[in-house]
Amino acid sequence: MYIQFNDDCKVSITLFNTPLKPVIEKMFKHLGQVPLPFRSWDHPYYRATTQLVQTLEIYAKKLNIIVDKAKCLAQDQLYFNHLHKIYEKGYDGNPDWLDYHEHIHLCEKKLFHRSNLILYHRELSGPLAQPMNLKWLKISTHQLQPGDLYVEWAELGKTPYTYWMNNEPDNKEQLCNLAKPWVNLYSKLTVSFSNQTLFPIHNQTDFDFWWQSRSQDWCQYWNIDSWTLADMNSVIVIGKIDNFHELTNILHGPAVPTYVRLD
Repeated sequence: MYIQFNDDCKVSITLFNTPLKPVIEKMFKHLGQVPLPFRSWDHPYYRATTQLVQTLEIYAKKLNIIVDKAKCLAQDQLYFNHLHKIYEKGYDGNPDWLDYHEHIHLCEKKLFHRSNLILYHRELSGPLAQPMNLKWLKISTHQLQPGDLYVEWAELGKTPYTYWMNNEPDNKEQLCNLAKPWVNLYSKLTVSFSNQTLFPIHNQTDFDFWWQSRSQDWCQYWNIDSWTLADMNSVIVIGKIDNFHELTNILHGPAVPTYVRLD
């Protein structure tokens, strides 16, 4: 497998021999012919706070939505929740809605430095999504190293943790509808650009206290046995960039990824 760039450079990937390998190969047998809709914010060195908010404003204007930049820069979560609701009510298949929605999530993050490279066909890959086998979590991890290629939860919605963090209404029906477990495996591939520890997190005790009285009903709704904070922060490493130094050198220049293909 390899990443192809718009200057014809290629960076090879080794896929590990995991249960996900044939699933990923099946996806990219088709997607290898489809150009990546690469966005500037998929780049690991995209990091400007004000630039993110300004880009959110641009996409919002295309949809006749006025964004309060001051509230975004102030990390006003109630305001972000309001912007999410506009998306939920207004989405009609227009790709501008997806860019608008992605930027809400990007602006919600406390740190805007992206230590990852995102390789994702977005709506182009929808029909190729596969049901997630939760047994695959047995090979998941919370530790990442530079060059690790991984897949992660990528549902349209929130995890129970982000639902709680975002101060969403304490309503059982809304929790079940908006917060989701890992339902589907999408073709969203991520390359880690740093050493990362995804779990434990600083407010774990507070979340666990809130979650313990709600998890049973939520798990019953989704027909799963359990879903812990550790599960919510898990990723599955499926491969490795063969020459990570080469990849960083390319991305420090003007080239961008255009395809992910099988050998």
